[in-house]
Amino acid sequence: MSPTLLKSIQFTPSLPLDYQKLSVTMFMGHCIKTIFIYKIPFWRRHDRQPKQVEDALRGPVYNIYEIDLHDQMYYALTGLIDGDLAKYWCKRSEHELTTSIIAQYQYLYNSQEIPIKTIVQYWPNEQFSGGCYAAVFPPNGLSQYGSVLRKPIQFDGSKNPNIWIASTETALEWISYMAGALEAGERTIKEIIKTI
Repeated sequence: MSPTLLKSIQFTPSLPLDYQKLSVTMFMGHCIKTIFIYKIPFWRRHDRQPKQVEDALRGPVYNIYEIDLHDQMYYALTGLIDGDLAKYWCKRSEHELTTSIIAQYQYLYNSQEIPIKTIVQYWPNEQFSGGCYAAVFPPNGLSQYGSVLRKPIQFDGSKNPNIWIASTETALEWISYMAGALEAGERTIKEIIKTI
């Protein structure tokens, strides 16, 4: 669980002050992930290669890559929309977003292909993450509250820690990646076992 989600939980007794401040100081990034499934991989043709910077400004998606569906009948492009653009598109209709991305892909790859299916994941709207890829500190936030980031929560009067947080934000390496979440989880499990 991201430390930013601590503020959404009602603790009795109250969460220690440093952890309360940690949960409101860190903030989650904004990202929308899209997957467009097609019958043919038209983007593989070599007659038009996108000019990254210029062409990225022609639509909402700036990071586009092919994903393997392990199915020879269908092909897919994943597109990511981050930051202020994600905030903007979270306020628009999904139809408007998908229409804009279709037009962007048609321009980028000189094709009139239409996807047979579209999937849109609005990460900022997810209850159990509140965004992605990971929560980050503002300037000086790490120096103020970083010391409690990986430290288990111990309530007043308790002899042992009560709550451990294991998330990609608490990783020692690969922060904001799944590998970081796994490292944090494995390390935290070892810490918990030592207290038993």
